Amino acid sequence: MRPNIIVRRTLVPMVRNSVSRMLANCTTDELIEQYPIKDGDTGTAQVVTNKSKKERRKMRFNWTKLVLTLVFMVGVSGLARAEACGLNTLNGSYAFKTSGTSFGVPFIPDGTPAVWVGEAVFDGAGGGTSFNTGSIGGTIFEDGSNRTPLNYTVAKDCSGSMTVHLGPGFDVHWNIVISDNGKRILTILKDSGWVFSGEYSKQ
Repeated sequence: MRPNIIVRRTLVPMVRNSVSRMLANCTTDELIEQYPIKDGDTGTAQVVTNKSKKERRKMRFNWTKLVLTLVFMVGVSGLARAEACGLNTLNGSYAFKTSGTSFGVPFIPDGTPAVWVGEAVFDGAGGGTSFNTGSIGGTIFEDGSNRTPLNYTVAKDCSGSMTVHLGPGFDVHWNIVISDNGKRILTILKDSGWVFSGEYSKQ
């Protein structure tokens, strides 16, 4: 079992229950005493007794435990986030759209718009395939039934990289950031010539 799963299923619920108990202990009861009013009418009045020094010390101690517990929870949450991502975070089919403009591309005027939409399938182990349809300055390009292989890496902080293999010696390189427990990917093209970014959504 992965460390982050252990943290979420054991430590976090245990700490949450501990905080609930601390909050319950910090609630102080008020003593209510009934007595007749001097003018002859009967009624009730609440007499709040002063807390003893022992009770005040106990409450201060409970607050100290509560603060320490909250600090521990912050640390545990950070650990869970730090170990939240791996290769298997990306697994399955994702619809995507990437768009941008040309800059310094031979035979293509700078600022020419381009957009691509398609589907990528990640295998959860660092590989996958994709296909798309694109438009560069109004000229349409389609993959049809062709599937383009890709490889990807994922770090524990949910950043990573993706390389799409368009052909022999022709690779396209992206930096990626994963969010929403692997349901969303943001991308930016690393190669020169195009200013491109995109977004992938799990289907």
